[in-house]
Amino acid sequence: MPLAVTLGCTPATIHRYQQSPVKGKILGGSEESLVLEDQWGERIIPRQDITDIDHPGTGLEIWGALLAVAGSVFFYERRGDCSHIDQVTCVRLMLPAFAGLTFFFWGAEEYRRSEAATADRSMVLGPRPKRRRPVATGTVIRAPSPVEPPSATTPAGDASAGEPTPDGGQADPPPP
Repeated sequence: MPLAVTLGCTPATIHRYQQSPVKGKILGGSEESLVLEDQWGERIIPRQDITDIDHPGTGLEIWGALLAVAGSVFFYERRGDCSHIDQVTCVRLMLPAFAGLTFFFWGAEEYRRSEAATADRSMVLGPRPKRRRPVATGTVIRAPSPVEPPSATTPAGDASAGEPTPDGGQADPPPP
């Protein structure tokens, strides 16, 4: 089972002309380039540099087909008839064939997705904006206003105390 998971989760390997191969998930591409996501982020590879692509899922398809055939042969060697044995034993006899078929179709789907992404030429590749860090959401703490509201000890005879100023704030009361 771990072998099947490992074979199904392998990335695509892109072989390039006179360069080292690159492994990653194929996201799509444009007419001239292919976009690949690897462990360092997205990478644009010109299609003219690509010599071969090993799509993921091939190993899983092969392993699943072998397991399905072996499970089917094992079941039919036992006469393929579950009428003379209990149902639990019958299910145990059919389990390898069903598991093999599951792995086969899983690998075929991985391969199909990778090929479809390679054939996709609808992406528009151009300069990409840099990603900004997400703004942290949290409690907003407001700073105290630099202008204090008029105090209750303002002399009643002073008409300018507490009147609005041209900038919209309150005027400071006159000194006593």
